[in-house]
Amino acid sequence: MKWNDLTFGQYLEIESIWDSKDSELLDKTVALQSIIFNIDASKISISEFNDKLKEIEFLKQPIPIVKVKRSYGDYRVIMDIPEITMAQYMDFVNFRETNDKIGILSVFLIPKGKEYMEGYSIDEVKDYITNKLSVVDALAMYAFFLRFFQRYIRLSLRFTRNRLKKMWKRENKKKK
Repeated sequence: MKWNDLTFGQYLEIESIWDSKDSELLDKTVALQSIIFNIDASKISISEFNDKLKEIEFLKQPIPIVKVKRSYGDYRVIMDIPEITMAQYMDFVNFRETNDKIGILSVFLIPKGKEYMEGYSIDEVKDYITNKLSVVDALAMYAFFLRFFQRYIRLSLRFTRNRLKKMWKRENKKKK
């Protein structure tokens, strides 16, 4: 087993268990096995538990970094600013403020042949992200969009500031 075998939904469940301060290591390990193998790990034998423990050794490794693809299955990824609508940008900002990773990805993963929020169910997109998209691909997209918009906002602010400076200079020249 490897990171690419986990869905993004499984990863988010694992992340919440691992970050939990309430559980002991053994409880966390049982919960991890239950999520990863889709079983009730509390009911398996100790030898089977140990075998499955070996299979999840990959969790100790860093998640591989991959390039974002232009499409995943029946979905295309919106990666170019001219293609992004104001509604997408506003949804991105709202999801980012609430740290809704699935929401952020759903803004930029659009069914092929469709436009944002037109002619498809957002629940289907979120289901795909949660249950079919690998954690490796999902985190690559998530990181891409956060960096992308960070740079975009910086450039937009710089552009706006320069435009305002030019306007103020023109206004000051007119007054003189």
